[in-house]
Amino acid sequence: MIVVGLNALAPNNRDALMRLYIETTYVGAAVGVLLMGQLYQGWGFLAVILMAAALNLVSMLLAFRDV
Repeated sequence: MIVVGLNALAPNNRDALMRLYIETTYVGAAVGVLLMGQLYQGWGFLAVILMAAALNLVSMLLAFRDV
């Protein structure tokens, strides 16, 4: 969604936007694995599920705050 909006603003920089999107995705996945792995080792799978649910709720609230 963000990439589509940015692409509409700057169609000439489509390659830079796609690179930013891909880099953000991979960095987020790597950091998520590291943090959730630590959470799993310390408190178990239920803690991972609750953290993922909390992060999804926060992201939805941030996404829809302007709607």
